[in-house]
Amino acid sequence: MSNYSTTSYHLEDYEKNTTYYWKVVTWDNQGESCEGPLWEFTTGYNYNEGQWFGQKDFFYYDGDALQSDEISYSQWTWLQSMVHGPGTLSFYWNVSSEAGYDFLDFSIDGVVQCNISGNGQWEQKHFNISEGVHILLWNYSTDWSSLEGFNCGWIDRVEWINGTPTIPDRPRGPSKLIIGEEGTYETRSTEPHGRDLQYRFDWDADGSHEYSAWTAFYPSGENISMFRSWMQNISCVIKVQARDNYGYTSDWSEGLRVNVTSNHQPNAPTISGNSQGQVKKEYIYQVSSVDLDEQNVSLFIDWGDGTNTSWLSPIPSGSVISLTHAWAEKGTYIVKAKAKDTMNKESNWTTLQVTMPLSFERPHFRFFEWLLERFPNAFLILRQFLAY
Repeated sequence: MSNYSTTSYHLEDYEKNTTYYWKVVTWDNQGESCEGPLWEFTTGYNYNEGQWFGQKDFFYYDGDALQSDEISYSQWTWLQSMVHGPGTLSFYWNVSSEAGYDFLDFSIDGVVQCNISGNGQWEQKHFNISEGVHILLWNYSTDWSSLEGFNCGWIDRVEWINGTPTIPDRPRGPSKLIIGEEGTYETRSTEPHGRDLQYRFDWDADGSHEYSAWTAFYPSGENISMFRSWMQNISCVIKVQARDNYGYTSDWSEGLRVNVTSNHQPNAPTISGNSQGQVKKEYIYQVSSVDLDEQNVSLFIDWGDGTNTSWLSPIPSGSVISLTHAWAEKGTYIVKAKAKDTMNKESNWTTLQVTMPLSFERPHFRFFEWLLERFPNAFLILRQFLAY
């Protein structure tokens, strides 16, 4: 049949001892198409009358269900299908029979997985099917004693979902860490049918294999993150794996190598700026420090006059900050600066001697201040003497 516009199709009459094949082909209004896998199932029996058939009187979903025909003592009737794993099988079933003696059972590759008997309710079953070709079989059978109920079984809403989660993205996160420093690592995977996923990391994939616990479930395609720190020097590879809510797992992702090393103290800062000047005038000083581990650094400057900056906000290693300061009194001051990294390891001090030789607050110096400001390129000897 073709040009079918709904998502279900009802085949009502099944022939005895017959194998049926089908696959779904879809196409859009531009003529593009794709095909699903080839399915097959077979009806069977051990006598001349019974068969499985479609009916609309008793069902769980969408107005119809498969039913086994009524059989006599010590007989059976079965329905068989072949699937190509891996995948997930689910179905609903029910039965009306002599409890404890006549059964509807389900088997995979000849091994019975479960059965029901008596007069029950519709029940859903789920099975994870491994890779390869597998035979699925539903069988209703009776023993030699009495027949009770409707003497049959029903199967409805059989669903087969192919596929496993995609291989997760290579973990994203820092490839260099300091002992005790925490790194955040992100990844994502998708599931072909949109099922939720959980993840686990192998923190030493090329060594002793240190597996994390499985995370909670997240929507397919959503970025997830885990945190990790190491307490020793190590070079290791991180990989990640995904698992859906039916237990199907992906292959391991590509690895990210992470090198964890001991922390080094930052280099002592450099200070540049005026080494002499006049009191109560602000001067600009530039300070920077390089961290060998490329961590951010905080700077602390002591101006030598009882004031300091306290620890400043962290900046990238090697960055330069500009600060201004004015000294209130004449004298010689020792300006000191040090740095610390994000692990609170501090550098040595760096010092700069600053001399404030003269103040222009006295009246007889104000004339010289006016003169030097009026003629900025003159009086070089006087300017040097006054440190102006």
